[in-house]
Amino acid sequence: MIGRRFVLGAGAASLVWPGAAFSQSPGARIGLVIGNADYGGALDQLENPINDARAMAKALTACGFEMMEPVENGNRQTMLAALNAFSKKLAAAPADAVGFLYYSGHGAANSKGRNYLIGSGRYAEMDENVWTRSVSVDDMLAQLAASGDDRPQIISIDACRTPLNPLLSATPSATPAPSPVSPQLRSFSGIRGVDVATALPVNQFISFSAWEGQFARDIGKSKVLGPYAEALTQRLVEGGRRVRDMFDEVRLDVLESTVQEQEPMGLVRLKKPSRDLIVAPPGKTALIKRQRRSLRQALVVSCSYGERLPKTHEDGDLVARALGSSGFEVVRERNLQRKGLYDAIAQLQQSLREAGEAAVGVVYFAGYGASNAKAAASPRETKNYLIPEGGLTSPDKLEKEALSIEKIISGLLPAQAAAVVLLIDCGRLYGPASARDKEGGFRDQYSDEKVLVAFATEARQIRPVRFDSDISPYAAALADEIRKPERRGLEDMLRVVAERVKAATEGQMTPRLMSTLKDQSNPSGLPVQASPIYFRDQEGLDPEAER
Repeated sequence: MIGRRFVLGAGAASLVWPGAAFSQSPGARIGLVIGNADYGGALDQLENPINDARAMAKALTACGFEMMEPVENGNRQTMLAALNAFSKKLAAAPADAVGFLYYSGHGAANSKGRNYLIGSGRYAEMDENVWTRSVSVDDMLAQLAASGDDRPQIISIDACRTPLNPLLSATPSATPAPSPVSPQLRSFSGIRGVDVATALPVNQFISFSAWEGQFARDIGKSKVLGPYAEALTQRLVEGGRRVRDMFDEVRLDVLESTVQEQEPMGLVRLKKPSRDLIVAPPGKTALIKRQRRSLRQALVVSCSYGERLPKTHEDGDLVARALGSSGFEVVRERNLQRKGLYDAIAQLQQSLREAGEAAVGVVYFAGYGASNAKAAASPRETKNYLIPEGGLTSPDKLEKEALSIEKIISGLLPAQAAAVVLLIDCGRLYGPASARDKEGGFRDQYSDEKVLVAFATEARQIRPVRFDSDISPYAAALADEIRKPERRGLEDMLRVVAERVKAATEGQMTPRLMSTLKDQSNPSGLPVQASPIYFRDQEGLDPEAER
C-alpha cells in the first residue's frame, strides 16, 4: 500500500478570542468532513480516511460545531453538492460564524498547477479523465472565501503530496519526479501557487498533513487513525491554543510520531482580528503555555581569533537565521574557548534529551580547523579538530588545545536523537591527502549511529585567504539552500551546497560529506532517505506575520 493519500491538510474547533466567553451565536460554528478511502485500479485503496473523518467529526462536535451530513467515499458530484451546501450554510450564518472543512483521501495536481481532491471509485489508468472526476482545490477555496465573506475558515486537507504513481517516480524524500505513466500527473503544487491566496481577500487558515513531495502515512501509532488525524483530534479537544499554535503542536506531534519522516505545514491567510482565535471546547479556552522543546536543535559557533577572521561572525549569523527560519531552536555562540565549546555541546545534548528521540541536533562551526598528521602512518588514525578561540600554540598540541570531531559526536550521541549533524566551515590544514578516504575510520566507528559530518573543504585544503574578508562561500550556499521553499533530504541539499562552493571557489574548496544515516522505508515499502529534513522555511507562508 502506498504511504497515504495525495494532497493537502488542516482542522479546528470552536473558535474563541482570548478572554472571551464561549458565546457565539447558535449555528455560528459549521463543520464538514469528507473521507474517501474506496479507490481501485491505478489508485490504491486507503485504510483510514473514513476513521479519520469520523474522529474529526466527533472532535469538532465536542468543540461546539454543527456538523453537516458527512461525505464518505464520495464521487465528484457528491463532494460538489456537499461543498455547495456547506458554502450556502456558511453564507447564511451569523456574522460571527466560523467554518471548518476536513478532507481525507487521494489528491494531486495536473501539469498546469491545478490542485484536485480525487473522488472515490476505480481508475483504470492515470490520465486526464482523473480531473473530470475530481474537485478543484482552487475553485473550492475561492467558493469558500466568497461565501464566508469575512468569516474565518479553517481548511484541513489530509493527504499525500506525492506523484499519483509513486512506485515509478523519485523517492519521497526528494522532490518527486513526474510519473513515467503520465507526464501530466505530478505531486500537489506548491501552495504559493493557490490563486485564491493572493487573488481574493481571504480569511483562511489552510493546513496540509504533509510537506510538498511527501508521503502522509495512512496508519499512525494507534493503528486506527493516520498520524495527522491522530494528533489533530487530540489537540482539538485539549483546547487552550490559538489556531496557529495548535497546528504547530500538531506539526511537532506528527514529526515525533513519524521520526521526522512526515511534516505538516500551514498557510496562514487569517486576518489580524482572527489570528487570536482559540481552538477549544466549551470551558477550555484558557491559553496553555507552550512547554515542549523543538524537535530541531542547533548550536551555531563562530570564532574570529582576535579579528583574524573578521567575517566569521557574519557567517554564523547568516546560518543561524536560516536554521531559525527552518524551525530550529538555535543557540548562537561567539569566540568560545575550549571549555566553553565543551559546555555548549553538553547543553545541546541536554536540549536533545528534552526534545526526545525524534529530535535532530545540528552543530555549525565557523573558524579554524585542522587534521592531525598521524595519517601518514595510518589513515585510520586521522582525526579532525575544531580550533577554539585563542588558537593553537603549536600543531603538536591539537589534542590538548583543540576539540576533536570525535569528542563532539561522542558528546551528543548519549542524547539518542534521530540524527546528529555537524557542519564544519573551516579548513583542515595539517592532514595529508592519504587521509581523505578513511578519515578516522568514520563509517566503522559510527556504523550503528545516525551521524552526518559535512566539511567545507577536503583534507589538506584551507579556505582561500581572499574569502577571509568576505562571507564564507560555504555559509552563503548553506544558508541559501536551507531557506529555499523546496523540502529535500539533508544529504541531497548538502551535495548541492558542495557543487555551489566548488564552483564559487574555482575548485579551491571541495566540500566533503560523510554519513552513516541509513535508509528507512515508508508503509509503501519505498526507500526513504533517513536524513532529517529541515527545509521548512515558513517565511512567505504567513506574509502578514510579525517578524
